[in-house]
Amino acid sequence: DSGLALGYLLMLGKKKALQVYQAALPAALSHRNFHRVHVLARLGQQLVAPRTGGAPDHIHECPGWGDQAVFRGQCSAMLHNAVWWRILRGLDVDFDPRHFGARNDGRNNGGRRHLAALPQPLLAGCGLAGHGGPGPLALCRKFCSDFDLGEAAAGQAYAE
Repeated sequence: DSGLALGYLLMLGKKKALQVYQAALPAALSHRNFHRVHVLARLGQQLVAPRTGGAPDHIHECPGWGDQAVFRGQCSAMLHNAVWWRILRGLDVDFDPRHFGARNDGRNNGGRRHLAALPQPLLAGCGLAGHGGPGPLALCRKFCSDFDLGEAAAGQAYAE
């Protein structure tokens, strides 16, 4: 239960909790357990959630958690990626999660090529899986948009 895990991590203190948290990620990633990665990313977001009036009382008693902007950004990116990893895995698309950090900045062209090669297998996987979501092309467009692959990438994959 993620609520229980959150409580335990908050009780450990920030440094120890981050060590425990970071130790759990490699196993989840190496075993391609993207559901667990998704849960860990959400848990990380909860650890550093901005303290508002709606936050549970025990969070207000744990100073220092709210000033983790870099960690919060990493958890958001991991959550975003984990959603796509779960979709791609469910559609039996072969992919390498290490390339999902590649952005359109010219520094990781191999990662960009890997991401750019995924729309066509994503569409094929939708057809094979009888995907009943928003439609294969809409899902492909969302993938292309989320990873800055260009407006034409989904249409090109569909045409191929």
